[in-house]
Amino acid sequence: MYIVKNSPWLGRAALSAVALMLAAAPASAQQTAEIKVGLAALVNTALPLHLAEAGGFYAKNGLKVTIVDAGGGTRGGRALATGELQVMHVGLSGVADINGKGGDLRVIASLSNVMRFVFFSDPKVRSAADLKGKSIGVSSLGSESDSAASLALRQLGLSRSDVTIKEAGGSKPESYQLVGAAEANPKDGRISNESPLGRALLGRKVGDDIKVNAPSGTISFRVVAIN
Repeated sequence: MYIVKNSPWLGRAALSAVALMLAAAPASAQQTAEIKVGLAALVNTALPLHLAEAGGFYAKNGLKVTIVDAGGGTRGGRALATGELQVMHVGLSGVADINGKGGDLRVIASLSNVMRFVFFSDPKVRSAADLKGKSIGVSSLGSESDSAASLALRQLGLSRSDVTIKEAGGSKPESYQLVGAAEANPKDGRISNESPLGRALLGRKVGDDIKVNAPSGTISFRVVAIN
């Protein structure tokens, strides 16, 4: 899925994100818009982003696009919400979760109509009945893998109440470095001091709780260390 936050140039971003599927006409006399696109992972569904650049579709539509590895869907979704990224290639489940909490993210394109997950188990589990009472690991609750696990259980004639769902991806504190706008890179944790999160972190101390009013909703943080 290609996801954007609601913005004045959403139409132009959508046009270029699906440029290989549309016969887009060159933009005329419009100001170039600089856009950062994040990838949750290096997957083949992100290939059109690179092909559109190689084919000159971005330039024809007045866009200067930088494609970065966002270091996972969780970090990328947060970078999208705080304005460090303008477009994100990520699973739909996380987007539905963010919007369910008051966010305003929009799906502009999808190049896959299936959830490409593999549901595998210990060799001792030989049937669906053997899964009852067992634990199933997902990256995090509410994630794409969590949704995929629910669908897999349904296909096996089971429900979430038959098993224990555990987060296996971990939840480590995120580190950020405040830099100028030109040096910002969400993958490396470098955020602009002009972004909503950057402005909220300035002057804070350890133990402070922060709420950032980002374009896609309110995000809460706690400062656990300052180096």
